[in-house]
Amino acid sequence: SVNKGIYHASKDLVFILNSDAKLFPDYFKYQLVYFEKEDTFGVNGTIINWDNDQVQAGGKILRFNALKIKSNVNYYLTDVDEERWYSTMFLSGTNMLLDRKKALMINGLDQLFDPFYVEDIEFSLRALRMGWKLYYEPKSICRHQISKTIQSHHRRKYIQFLNIRNKYYMHCIHLSSIDLAGWFALTITTSFLRIFIGNISYIKAFLALIRNYKGVIRSRQVFNNTAKVYTGDQTKDTREVLTQLKREILSYPIDKEFY
Repeated sequence: SVNKGIYHASKDLVFILNSDAKLFPDYFKYQLVYFEKEDTFGVNGTIINWDNDQVQAGGKILRFNALKIKSNVNYYLTDVDEERWYSTMFLSGTNMLLDRKKALMINGLDQLFDPFYVEDIEFSLRALRMGWKLYYEPKSICRHQISKTIQSHHRRKYIQFLNIRNKYYMHCIHLSSIDLAGWFALTITTSFLRIFIGNISYIKAFLALIRNYKGVIRSRQVFNNTAKVYTGDQTKDTREVLTQLKREILSYPIDKEFY
């Protein structure tokens, strides 16, 4: 349904908002200026609780832990420079304003990740590897009910399975060939070891990956082919992109939160 909205929209920008989120009245006031730059892909705002002003999420940091891409770090600015634009490493699906043309160029959100989880991270990685910019605007504020929609409709174990499976998909799409070979060896080992502590979600997710591996490789190839059309051989390596962005973000005055 999100992709249909992107495809049928008629304006230059499109906005994605969760059904369990609502915006402050001046939300867009601070974001439109970002799209005056040709390389802007999208912008996220600050997410706070539905019932109070406690912050849920700010800017996002993706990081490599050995061969795994970790997405469990928010950053919060301790001092905001009104003249500076702050990068983020992925756009949260809770609220994202996008350049529609660029979203169409990379074929929107990948339906491989249906019904939910990780699709926003994978979408953002494609944009970053195209050389486009993602920004966090702290003054744009969105209220959000924490996971209420998903948790009210799905069992906890099923949610865990989908989260793991979709992270596996993401790695297979975006890791380099060398990193991917090492990732497979590591993931097979750790997935089987987790059985001994009673957690079978990881091995179930890995088996789901194997069953749908042709679809995963198709997504990898489609992106690589699309990137070559628009960037030639200049498609950016995932590890290189994330390393450079992490270095930039750590230069900001921030506090980090692991979740």
